[in-house]
Amino acid sequence: MNKEIKAKWIEKLKSGEYKQGKDMLHNRFENTFCCLGVLCDMYSKEKGVPWNNLIHNSPESFMYNSEHYLPEEVIEWAGFDVEEEKKLIDHQYIYSSASVEELVEKTPNECSLPQLNDGGKDFKYISNVIDERL
Repeated sequence: MNKEIKAKWIEKLKSGEYKQGKDMLHNRFENTFCCLGVLCDMYSKEKGVPWNNLIHNSPESFMYNSEHYLPEEVIEWAGFDVEEEKKLIDHQYIYSSASVEELVEKTPNECSLPQLNDGGKDFKYISNVIDERL
């Protein structure tokens, strides 16, 4: 991951500027963000790309609810280039038979960032994971 973007992301997560939410990148009605949504917001502001274009401009938006997945342009911008890093931002936990809360409780070191976020870990905890694992 790009070191400069990583440092800014950690700073934003710890700043208190963003209200944490679950299950989607950004809930515009409650103005909440998941940890990956904060990264998307950083991209949106830096590149001048409106959220609506960012989320609905991907091929996945026709097949999936793309408000749950990190857009490819954000992945590239942030410099996620190694498979291990990409696993950390993956949403594939939805196929597990255990609830996300159970996964986070039993195996927090094996969880992806979306799992940690949706499993109840706060932004401070997640920022420490980003610092250690990315």
